[in-house]
Amino acid sequence: MLWVKILTGVAIAAGTAAVLFAALSAVTYFIVFFSPKKGQNVDLSIPDGANYKRYGDVPKDMIIEAASVPFESVETTARDGTRLTGRLYAAWPIRCETCATATALPRLARPKTTKCT
Repeated sequence: MLWVKILTGVAIAAGTAAVLFAALSAVTYFIVFFSPKKGQNVDLSIPDGANYKRYGDVPKDMIIEAASVPFESVETTARDGTRLTGRLYAAWPIRCETCATATALPRLARPKTTKCT
């Protein structure tokens, strides 16, 4: 019957360890990912203040426009083996009004023609 007592002690120790691990994991999760301010992690949240109020809804409109631009996910590997990921945004050529040279501008810049500087 000694082995039953040993197995019971091991089971109690394993259960206690599992409960402690779960509690520690939950505390760590809330410390790292919990945001105490509502709306802090919302993309459309604009800070309050005089510097932002004078622009009205323009910043939100710009965020929505920037988020709607289509992109292609790309990745490459650096020389040290680090995997690098990014976004490739489409661009199209824009003609200069004065010299007719083509320039690639991102999609958010919408003029059809531009002037050389």
